[in-house]
Amino acid sequence: MSAVLLLETRQLNKRFGGVVAVDDVSISIRPLEVKCIIGANGAGKSTLFNILCGALAADSGSVNFEGRSLAGMKLHEFSRAGIARKFQVPSVFESLSVQQNLETSIHGAISKPDLAARVDAMLNKVDLVGMRNQLAGNLAHGQKQWLEIGMALMSDPKLLLLDEPTAGMTLDETQRTADLVHGLARHAAVVAIEHDMSFVRALGCHTYVMHQGAIIVEGDFVDIERNDLVRDVYLGRA
Repeated sequence: MSAVLLLETRQLNKRFGGVVAVDDVSISIRPLEVKCIIGANGAGKSTLFNILCGALAADSGSVNFEGRSLAGMKLHEFSRAGIARKFQVPSVFESLSVQQNLETSIHGAISKPDLAARVDAMLNKVDLVGMRNQLAGNLAHGQKQWLEIGMALMSDPKLLLLDEPTAGMTLDETQRTADLVHGLARHAAVVAIEHDMSFVRALGCHTYVMHQGAIIVEGDFVDIERNDLVRDVYLGRA
């Protein structure tokens, strides 16, 4: 694995009035690496993601991507730098086909042959080859999630941020999504916020635990599950 960092944050802080949403957070991710961020509702995970994708500016601290600071950049400039985000609730164009949804996700000019090739490759990546001509509104919930992941990947980002990608999924869909993420990591780094511990366990990756805005523990998930502090503040003793 490359020793070069793709993303690095140092001592990020964000307040909303008297509420500390992100408290001195430092994380790092290398190219093609998979990591998870877990924690209770209100722990600061989504605020951290909002900073990482450019939707919010931190009050202090730094975000570096491929060795350069992203300070002062606008939302679309984060995207152009190579950071894509998939939100928790699918926002596909339900009246368009799966193929059309993917085609509309390309930013910038591209030739028809290149677009067709990219769509074909993405349908394979997200396991929707047989659904190419289906209206997105007719897809099952899990398939809509996979389609939106594919849409986020159409511009070939270097980092994909996934916000609760298995929310509302069946156990089978959750496992298939974990397999999908492992496959995606051949092409981009992936950071996922997740509450479903079966999904995090299936990923088996380095995991950050957030509590009251701060990273309280990090490490392999197998160790996180056994950590007394994490069990007390989040996972429970069961």
